[in-house]
Amino acid sequence: MRMNGYIVATLLVAISMLSMFGLVSVLDVEVLTTDGWVYARSPAMAALLGGALLMADAFLPVPSSLLQIALGALLGPWAGSLAGFAGTSGSAILAAWIGRCGSPLLARCVEPDDQMRAAALMDRWGVYAIALTRPIPVVAETTAVMAGAMGMPWRGFLVSMAVGNLPVAMLYAVLGDAVRRGDMLVGILIAPVLLVIAVFIYWSRARRWWTS
Repeated sequence: MRMNGYIVATLLVAISMLSMFGLVSVLDVEVLTTDGWVYARSPAMAALLGGALLMADAFLPVPSSLLQIALGALLGPWAGSLAGFAGTSGSAILAAWIGRCGSPLLARCVEPDDQMRAAALMDRWGVYAIALTRPIPVVAETTAVMAGAMGMPWRGFLVSMAVGNLPVAMLYAVLGDAVRRGDMLVGILIAPVLLVIAVFIYWSRARRWWTS
């Protein structure tokens, strides 16, 4: 199965993401290389700033896992989960929208037969690819951009994005809250259990949405 145009586009998106990491490191962009936002005057402001940075992860090298742990430490497990989920979901939606904006250009560079093959692959595996890659830096953003560029329906994208983001946001928030309270061992033991339970419940329910 060829789809050379899509393969090249995916590699270019991934290379662009990695290049941003290098650029930010060279320029030493303070807001992305320090945790100064944590010391905002109120938890609400910290949640807004942290959520905004997580959204920017669609096109900037934001340390999203550390941010979500910090949100859990600042806001507690429930509010931290919500803030992390909102920020990472906004990032995924923004990345998919960027991909959709570039889809006309990509369509002109890809053969019609390859477009049909890509559509068939997206219909069969797209929702799984989105859900499973959400916790993986660079790969998550690249997958979301390409899903948008390849015309993945918004409904399937949003559901699979939520399936991938929510358990991870819960995991990091629980860990962050455990670190704040000094119960690191409790966090390490409980967080994976919560993650497995959340994934099982969400996955079993979401499959009905995907196939309906």
